[in-house]
Amino acid sequence: MHLVLFTNHNHMSLPHISTTQYTLVLLPPIIFDAGYELNMRLFMRNYGKILTLAIVGTLISTLLTWYLLYTDMTDMLIDLGFSESGQFAALISAVDPVSTIATFTHLRVEPDLHALCVGESVINDAVAVVLYGASVEFVHGG
Repeated sequence: MHLVLFTNHNHMSLPHISTTQYTLVLLPPIIFDAGYELNMRLFMRNYGKILTLAIVGTLISTLLTWYLLYTDMTDMLIDLGFSESGQFAALISAVDPVSTIATFTHLRVEPDLHALCVGESVINDAVAVVLYGASVEFVHGG
């Protein structure tokens, strides 16, 4: 990943961040923070529901999005190959419900509902990372 910032006809290039650096350096603090803030008692009480929503839901969303992006139905909008469709589907399927969690916190909704939403958002990120890696490996045969 290489980011470039443009300011008044000048550009500043930010350091290159490899996938390995991202996975080993930047991702763990994010996951740690999410886990630290998690109410473990509620998470464990709803563990089965959270895993079902996170794994099955993200898998269904990824496969459906992959299919829709790769078929001829969407060629008029975007024409992606098999690999690109799978990678994009895996990335877009794990949408974090930040505004939903903030609203739940503000409204003080039932703790189980809050735990389901927070727990699912933590687990589905991990599922999406695995699905993304699997789609890259599946296509490149490696």
